[in-house]
Amino acid sequence: MGQLLKTDIKLHYISILCGLALNNIYQSFLLLSYSVILTTGAISVILALHHAVKHRDKSSVETFLDGLTPEQQLKFLITQDTDGNTALHYAVRWGCTETVQSLLDNLTPDQQLQLLFTQDSDGETALHYAARGKHTEKLKTLLDNLTPEQKLQLLYVKKSEGYDSF
Repeated sequence: MGQLLKTDIKLHYISILCGLALNNIYQSFLLLSYSVILTTGAISVILALHHAVKHRDKSSVETFLDGLTPEQQLKFLITQDTDGNTALHYAVRWGCTETVQSLLDNLTPDQQLQLLFTQDSDGETALHYAARGKHTEKLKTLLDNLTPEQKLQLLYVKKSEGYDSF
């Protein structure tokens, strides 16, 4: 599986260096490779999703998620890397608001809440990242589909240092 990650990243860098959007061959490869994650839990495909999010490659992010049920998407999206980051953490930190929206689009409000409660290794949620970075549009996107009670719950999630989102 280490080779799979290297291939994912090499293909992505080649497309960036050539100044081209990801071609259909690469997208087909991603579709094939992300199905592996659902059956084996292979981390390399998750890292490929994180990589696409960090590079603001919305079309690849949507390709990863296309055709998955909300339950499968949630399983995929709450998977964390070695620093505890999810794709949503990366989307809020480096991505655009549209990418954040793409990650949340097919999830129910309860599933969104579960994803939003996911903390990295420092105890930070995606909401912490958005608040710290003063990303008001991303904050609005993260909170849009939640009830007032759910929003209040999220505001009091403590980081490992004991601070809440605000």
